[in-house]
Amino acid sequence: MCEPENGHLELSDKGKLEGMECLARHEKLTQFFQMVSGMDQQRAQEDACRVEHYISPEGLKGIENFLQYGDVYDRVYDDMDLYTFYEDGEFPMAFGLYEPERRNPRFLAPEYGKLEHSVILRVKKSQNCFLLRTKKDESIGYVWYRRDDEWIQAKEEKGVYQLPTDICTYTANTGIPITEAVAIIAITRFDQKPLPIDYRELNIHVW
Repeated sequence: MCEPENGHLELSDKGKLEGMECLARHEKLTQFFQMVSGMDQQRAQEDACRVEHYISPEGLKGIENFLQYGDVYDRVYDDMDLYTFYEDGEFPMAFGLYEPERRNPRFLAPEYGKLEHSVILRVKKSQNCFLLRTKKDESIGYVWYRRDDEWIQAKEEKGVYQLPTDICTYTANTGIPITEAVAIIAITRFDQKPLPIDYRELNIHVW
């Protein structure tokens, strides 16, 4: 801000630029709140005033993408709480189990043929998990999942392995009504920490 000879305060070039950015941020937030909640313009502007001073550049960029493209671009989530999308219950979902080092084309892991060709999403308020199930009279050994760079052996009961849902990375795209959940797990013949040769890519289609 500068003060010319006439005594009136005027914005510097830097101040004008920052003011324009602030106004653009305010307008985008106002439009966003109107679109997602149906609130009137005054209420949307009030909420925009509260948020614009605290929102991160990443958060604002996501809102800009929403306003420009609508809710059709891919978004990636970690630690998604599926309880917010499902009621308590069990839901069958298609999946694939792949050898992660072999792509273009992808190859199904040998254990896939011993598994039921759907996983069960079990939703409870206290704990959500995917149930990986072997076919009758089949066995695949020990299943492991990774958390904080540590391999943890999955709980198993009668050929059903429990995999926590928060080990997955989720990709959502509302243009196609499907969410992909991906995790690197491991399968070993013996009760020993996995080696890279034991790694498998679990890919679940969460409808």
